[in-house]
This record gives sequence, structure tokens and C-alpha cells, in this order.
Amino acid sequence: MRLWKKILLGIVILSAITIFFGIRFYNALQKDLWTEEKEAIQIAKQKTELTTASSVDPFVEENSMMIVHGVNKEGRQMFVWVGQDFVHPEFADAGVDKETIRQKTLKSTPHAQIMRIVPGIYDKQYIWQVFYRVEESVGGDLLYYEFYNFYDGALMDKWKLGQQ
Repeated sequence: MRLWKKILLGIVILSAITIFFGIRFYNALQKDLWTEEKEAIQIAKQKTELTTASSVDPFVEENSMMIVHGVNKEGRQMFVWVGQDFVHPEFADAGVDKETIRQKTLKSTPHAQIMRIVPGIYDKQYIWQVFYRVEESVGGDLLYYEFYNFYDGALMDKWKLGQQ
């Protein structure tokens, strides 16, 4: 076998091993999160009208929890806040939707690069949390959190984080 074929075979084998262990490492890191998400879905289905879950958002602030998105048997969109010692279901139409919150954020901060909008709890109230970045001309990007009331969309608080 020629030297270039041996080198190519070595590169292919090394690449395959790297990919294999990279996937195993990623799965090991995500296993706990996936387990928590599955448990939150199961709890939400057992304790509420939720029949089908479409996604789960982890929320870490005052209390860690999972927010399960889905529908009930009538097809109504629901959110279920699942914490260690509580479960709170809410129909999506009981509050403002995610797109409304996105538009409010962009209206107040037109150059915001929104990275995440999730339901949660802030100051013992159900909220939408928006995490975004604003590119500054001097000094890098600034990061912000905004908290909007889930039911009426009123801005409750805004945190300015350090520069990135």
C-alpha cells in the first residue's frame, strides 16, 4: 500500500473515532436535560389536560422549572409550568403570544438580536422572559433580559448585563 493511501486511511479512521466519541460525549452531557424534559412532559400530562407535548423550555431564575408547550384533546394550545413542588397549566390564549412579546421588544429596542423568548416566573408572576443582545459601536455587545407579564404583556423589569 502506498504511503498516501495509508495516510488517507489513518485520517478516515481517526475522523470516525473522533465523531463517535464526540457524539457519545454530547449525549452524556445532554442526558440529564433530556431526562428532566421527559419527566416534565409526563407530569404535565398526568396533572393537567395536556395530551400532546410539542416542546419543553428549561427556565432557571428564582426556581428551576420546565415549561411544557402542547395541546389538549380539543386542540387548544397550552403551557404547563412544572417545578419541583408545583404544576401550573395555562391556555396560550389566556395571555399574550410570543410574537407580540417579540414585537414589543423590537419596538423598544429596534437593533435587538433576540436570542431567546420563554415563559417563566419572575417575582411570583407568570411572565415571558426575553434575552437579547444589542451591538454597540464602542465596547462590544450588551446583553439584556426583559420580563413581560404573561397575561397582559406589560413590561415588568429590564436587566442590563455586562458587555460580551
